[in-house]
Amino acid sequence: MSATPSPATPSPPTPTSTTPTSARAATAGDAGTQAPAPRSIVIANAGSGKTWTLANRILRWSIDEVRAGREPQPARMLAVTFTRKAAGEILARVLSHAAQGARAGDAGAKARKEFSAVIGDATEGEYRAALKALAAELHRLPIGTIDGFFHRIATAMPEEVGLPAEWTLAEEHELDELRASAAAEILSDDRIVELLKTEG
Repeated sequence: MSATPSPATPSPPTPTSTTPTSARAATAGDAGTQAPAPRSIVIANAGSGKTWTLANRILRWSIDEVRAGREPQPARMLAVTFTRKAAGEILARVLSHAAQGARAGDAGAKARKEFSAVIGDATEGEYRAALKALAAELHRLPIGTIDGFFHRIATAMPEEVGLPAEWTLAEEHELDELRASAAAEILSDDRIVELLKTEG
């Protein structure tokens, strides 16, 4: 993934709904006041613009920290999705939007205007500061899958979720061995073998 500036792309369609309202409506109303971005849940169909909105909300939070005189701390954020591919797309979009907004000239101004519906009227310098902070702490920015997030929780608190302290995820060859062992145990029962013969 690259943070190389690229031309701003047209805004995607608005997600069908969010809590409490649409993604654009939930952010556009407070963009002019530069108030902290509100918490919201984006609920939308595939292809309706969730990635665009989520990436800009992450960037908005980073710029809010810059405006408050604080260094953005990516480790305090959390974005989860269903697949690694989708998580990678969100991360790439965050960096791409930050790089586009940090550009000088007409290209940068066009990108900042496009993203202002979520981010507000941020300056070139604010985008640049956010991009620098995100790039420096990229390894600590938790954008990943839902199962990966729960794996981290279970690893940190195994007893609380009913797992042994030294639990691990099985490798594929270990799963194959477990399946073979289970099948062998089942087939060792003569009644099961007879049943299979009857059904066959």
